[in-house]
Amino acid sequence: MSNTIDIEQWLEEDEDELIDGNNIDSEDELGDQVEINNENTDTENSDYESEVGSDDVGPILQNKYFLGKDKTRWNKQAPTSTHRTRSHNIIVHLPGPKSTAKNMKTHLECLFLFFDEVVINIIVKSTNIKISFVKENYERARDARETDDVEIKALIGILILAGVSKSSRQNIFNLFDDSKGTGLDAVYLTMNVQRFRFLVRNLRFDDFTNRSERSEIDKLAPIRELFEVVVQHFQNNFIPSEFLTLDEQLIAFRGRCSFRQYIPNKPVRYGIKIFALLDVKNAYTFNLEVYAGQQPNGPYKMNNSAKSVVKRMVQPVEEALALQLMKPNIERRIKNSKLPKHIRSRGMKILDLVEDTPILSERPKGIGRYYLCGRARNKSTRKSCERCYKWVCPDHLKYICIGCCDEEQREESS
Repeated sequence: MSNTIDIEQWLEEDEDELIDGNNIDSEDELGDQVEINNENTDTENSDYESEVGSDDVGPILQNKYFLGKDKTRWNKQAPTSTHRTRSHNIIVHLPGPKSTAKNMKTHLECLFLFFDEVVINIIVKSTNIKISFVKENYERARDARETDDVEIKALIGILILAGVSKSSRQNIFNLFDDSKGTGLDAVYLTMNVQRFRFLVRNLRFDDFTNRSERSEIDKLAPIRELFEVVVQHFQNNFIPSEFLTLDEQLIAFRGRCSFRQYIPNKPVRYGIKIFALLDVKNAYTFNLEVYAGQQPNGPYKMNNSAKSVVKRMVQPVEEALALQLMKPNIERRIKNSKLPKHIRSRGMKILDLVEDTPILSERPKGIGRYYLCGRARNKSTRKSCERCYKWVCPDHLKYICIGCCDEEQREESS
């Protein structure tokens, strides 16, 4: 009987608790939840701050901005333009293929836009020169016969097919094997393995007989002509968009090369570095330059600083038709002796000319103006240099005794 009474009392207590729980308002429930969230552990609070940011960016601000690692807010939408677009930012020509490239329909036609007959003839001519030089080492003439444009195109096709089928690391004999099923039908039906090895061994892109002379002024002599022709085709067949990027790429290479680079933070640490100007909107390569290190004295010696590389790479984009029409008149204008010095210097800078200071043959007479002083100062003087006879002002004049002058002259004559 006592057990029954205890059970009835427990049931009455459970009903009272349920009634009290149902009378709690929804606002009280939310208030209890907020208090629980405010009592999170340190780890949970740090995670919340990393998501929202130390500046307490709300949900609305999170939808409007990207939050950088340094807590910088980046607007997700570009600001509305309230002014006119500047003339040099107006796109006159729509980006995309131009001239004959617009009419190309197949992949083969597009390939021949860059590897045209000029490129193929350079390869054929240079390879035949090498073959004629090594022909004496073969007993049979058919083993060292000269090649032609059809065979060179077939060789390029085999190399492309080997790359597409992931066979670049495969043994050559397995690639041409038709008995065990490891080869490709299109490959061994095009040519046999002996002919393929012979062509690859003697493949050249320049006349190797006079390469030593050209290498004295150019480290890229073995590929200079072919490389410039292909890059020129890149620029002649396409109009880039306004979204261009300039970066470097390390082409894997471990052979003998004087300008081979080692960059430890690259995926491929050894190779040849190439600067590339790319159209990121259309995924198109517009300009290339091989980094050859310090070139010998000559026409190919260039400054490899970042500023100079950028100016050279963007030169095909900057040199529009209007600038080409203006350059002859700039060249004629800077020859005017009455032109202000700063105008002449800037004109020569655009034309990539070095300003030569004329040397007078006799002492000038009267009053002149020192050439190093600016035109705004308009500093006149009657004194001139004892050697070059140029006008000098007191600010740029040094006094020297006769003994020191004679001693300096003796040192120069000796």
